[in-house]
Amino acid sequence: MPKGDYLCGTIRNSTVGIGLYLKDGGTMERIRFARIAIESYTPRGETNVEKAMFPVFMDIERRHRDSKVGRIRDVTLEDIAITSGCGALVQGMKESPIENLAIKNVVFQVRQPQDYGQRRKHIGGRRTLANQRDTEYARLPGWFVAAHVQGLVVDGLRVSMSEEDFAKYPRSALVATEVAGPGIRSVAREPEGGKDAPPGVRQP
Repeated sequence: MPKGDYLCGTIRNSTVGIGLYLKDGGTMERIRFARIAIESYTPRGETNVEKAMFPVFMDIERRHRDSKVGRIRDVTLEDIAITSGCGALVQGMKESPIENLAIKNVVFQVRQPQDYGQRRKHIGGRRTLANQRDTEYARLPGWFVAAHVQGLVVDGLRVSMSEEDFAKYPRSALVATEVAGPGIRSVAREPEGGKDAPPGVRQP
């Protein structure tokens, strides 16, 4: 049961910067990641690696058909600087949403954006039960995707990229789907795009 603060410097050349993987029941709670710079791995050629790259990744799933369902709750991401070509993904389960997630002052600089056409979530270990939302949310067109979250607070999320990269991949800064009572106060995307561009915040 991880608790407390994780105050780091810089995470470089990693396919997953911050990752919480919950498969066998139990509870992860009261976790704060603060003052961290994340620079994702940059693919050099076509491999399977870039299909499952996430600067931030949280996931609840069953390892086996009879596995217990766990909980992730009371998690804060604060003062995080991300440089990546792939977006963050936070996904709970319908029967166990992630509870009380706070995103505060997260700055996301998009570099060398990747195609999401073959994207899948990171598995992070052995399992026998497949297809547990492996692609359902990983391919949504957003730089920070939150799914099945109860109690989401976003107070400062800024995503920026070149005009050329935005024209190639016109994604929302934040996609919040199946999220109960989100408190979204401050989200910005640069460039904003024209009238036909997707919104900065998308709640399908």
